[in-house]
Amino acid sequence: VGSEMCIRDSSLQRTFKFKSYAPRVFSRLRDLVDINADDYLESICGNYNFIEFMSNSKSGQFFFYSHDGKYMLKTQTKEENKFMKLILPHYYRYLAENPQSLLVRFLGMHRVKMYQFRRKVHFVIMTSVFNTPEEIHKIYDLKGSTIGRAATAKEKAGGGVMKDLDLMESQE
Repeated sequence: VGSEMCIRDSSLQRTFKFKSYAPRVFSRLRDLVDINADDYLESICGNYNFIEFMSNSKSGQFFFYSHDGKYMLKTQTKEENKFMKLILPHYYRYLAENPQSLLVRFLGMHRVKMYQFRRKVHFVIMTSVFNTPEEIHKIYDLKGSTIGRAATAKEKAGGGVMKDLDLMESQE
């Protein structure tokens, strides 16, 4: 279940449709982590530019940070969108029962249909793990697999993102 609205942006001279999937469930998920609705909307919808996160993602999806770094937006494939809708009730229940879980917090799922480009863009909004007062010493991109999951020598030398095998080898 979702809510949809058609928006005409006079400054862009474009019409597009915006759809929010399961807005009540995502509102409750934001409540679980004490995210103020007004602050959230200001971060996501305020008059700011998003910051593109350059990724080596094999999925080809795009990542963006909100201007204040609190949230990350990730585009989704149709399959990822369908899967998220399928697991959403279980995901919500799990986080409600396990508030200390280290699972990423998905806070919204949306679609923008841009008529001028004849395409739909699905995306999720999640908390950013980098929005922390703690100093980050190393970054790992963990997938739970060991197949092809080691950083290159160049990535390691440049202080880049480590992967599953690197964590196993570090024994830290």
